[in-house]
Amino acid sequence: MDLDFDTLTKAFPDYELSTKARPDGGFVLTLQREERSFQRVVGASAQLDWLISTLRRDLALEYGEVPPVESLKVLHGRPLPRYLRA
Repeated sequence: MDLDFDTLTKAFPDYELSTKARPDGGFVLTLQREERSFQRVVGASAQLDWLISTLRRDLALEYGEVPPVESLKVLHGRPLPRYLRA
C-alpha cells in the first residue's frame, strides 16, 4: 500500500501517527493521544478509505462511543475474513 500519510494525519488530527514496516509489505500503524496508544496491523493491499473508516470505528469502540455511521457503511460490503484449518 502506498501510504498517504498526509491524508491519514488530516483524518486523525488529535493523534500522533507513526508506522513501522513489516516484512510482508504491510505496516503497523500507531495512533497516540495523551497516554493512550492504539495500534493496528495494516496489510499491503488495504485501501486508504477503508483504513480510515476502520480506524474511526475501532477508536470509537475503544473509547466506548457509538461509531460514526459513515465508518460502518464502508465496511458493510466487505466480507468477514475466513480462516481454514489445515
